[in-house]
Amino acid sequence: MATDSGRLVPTLHEAERTIQNIAQSRGSYTEAFRREAQEAADRGDNRILQLIQGYEEFKSIAARSLQIISEDLFTCNARFLMEIIQNADDNQYHENSEPSLTIAVYPNAVRIGSNEKGYTEDNIVSLCRVGKSTKPVGHGYTGEKGIGFKSVFKIARKAHIRSHPYYFELDKDRELGMITPQWDREYFGVRGSVQTAIVLEGPTSEPHNFSLLLGKPSCRDSPCHNSFPPSAETLAHIPLRQ
Repeated sequence: MATDSGRLVPTLHEAERTIQNIAQSRGSYTEAFRREAQEAADRGDNRILQLIQGYEEFKSIAARSLQIISEDLFTCNARFLMEIIQNADDNQYHENSEPSLTIAVYPNAVRIGSNEKGYTEDNIVSLCRVGKSTKPVGHGYTGEKGIGFKSVFKIARKAHIRSHPYYFELDKDRELGMITPQWDREYFGVRGSVQTAIVLEGPTSEPHNFSLLLGKPSCRDSPCHNSFPPSAETLAHIPLRQ
């Protein structure tokens, strides 16, 4: 554990363990455990099997609820931009830096960069929950309910997030994938020029052009993981006040 301006910063290994612990807390059963439960049920004791079936039904209900939140609650495709800007305005920045946010739009992705101090473990936990946020009440559009970030899944299939030393993805296509992080160190390669970067990938099941969705002219390239190429259509570079 190192320090940055008086703030404790975990090592890469500690950050990976945090992501894994959050994922494991979402719950899963091994095939061996399922077989034991089935064997017990065959002997007349179906309590464990009923527990597994009940929990899996609960997970299915939770997954459908998240789907509704991401697709139906947010009626505007660009709603996530308001959330991202509000989050950036609420973030903490180093004293000698000019707080800023950059949003670059590509046909198949949106890349967001911020020079904030970086995510804490509490931020990660909050991001991977519904109904719990580290924001003060009243901040953000729906952030106080812990669902603001879920608005990105109105148009995105995956969210790749880098806030060193945390590297992870949230995947709409996996059950509870919007709140179950997966360690994603390889996606970003070397550490980039901004502390926090988010890359939103569009769905592959249908034609989907972010540039058109957000009312921008189509651009040619996909996002470089560590910089904003000149060929990107930059939607905004926003200086923020502390």
